[in-house]
Amino acid sequence: TIAQRIQRAAANYATPPDSVKSFEDNGRLKVYAGKEFIMNIYSADAEAEGITTPILAEIVVDKIKGIIRLYRHERSPDVIKSNALKALVALALLVICLVAFSWLFRKLSDFFKRRLKNRIDTLENVSYKLIQANQLTKILHVLYQTVRVLILLIITVGFVDYILGLFPWTKAASIYLLELILDPLKSIGQGFINYLPSLIFLIIIYLITQYFVRLTRLFFNSIDTGGIVIQNFDPEWAMPTFKIVKFFMIVFAVVVAFPYIPGSSSGAFQGISVFLGVLFSLGSS
Repeated sequence: TIAQRIQRAAANYATPPDSVKSFEDNGRLKVYAGKEFIMNIYSADAEAEGITTPILAEIVVDKIKGIIRLYRHERSPDVIKSNALKALVALALLVICLVAFSWLFRKLSDFFKRRLKNRIDTLENVSYKLIQANQLTKILHVLYQTVRVLILLIITVGFVDYILGLFPWTKAASIYLLELILDPLKSIGQGFINYLPSLIFLIIIYLITQYFVRLTRLFFNSIDTGGIVIQNFDPEWAMPTFKIVKFFMIVFAVVVAFPYIPGSSSGAFQGISVFLGVLFSLGSS
């Protein structure tokens, strides 16, 4: 409500910014812009800020004066003309950038196709047709197109956001567009930072498990080669037993690491885990 009153006062050019004043009335201060009532200031408001009521009133008055001046400055004909010219220049630069980057990406695509074709064919021959050249080419093409679209989208959003921010009527859309792009990135970054302790714990579990698996392998290899002899345990049993022990060690590590896996507390993740457990049980049966 106060914001709407300030906007009405700012839109009324008959009300000069210096007409914003505060008046005492029955233990409170009333702020007016000319004849337009803006807000009340109570002693409790000042106490919450840790200052006196007159000082708070002075701060509020100065802020409202600044808002009115800024409101009218942004809508003045000279500023609108200047910003319109900047918008046209930015729009022209956007078109030039899009055309230039599209041409550059086409050149890069042709260059990579020539450089990678022979290597992909060689990889297909080395892998005995396990890796198909056309499949690998499609994957690289999809990756290339994704990077291309992301770069062009970032350039477009940057220019559009700048153009919208030049005019007071579209500034809110500019802020919303920027938040629409940055908020998910902030959430991802904050989520990654919060997940770092769990990630470190998972890495430690992986390293410890790998160490014990290697140690166990060394032990059973010694049995298999006759370096270690265990009574009533044939050397031929060593490697099959090692595989069983290795399986249980990995299962134990997964059980310990499970609570630290991203999304492990979600219902979908737990449901998939139960489903896989049922499949494993049926397969064992």
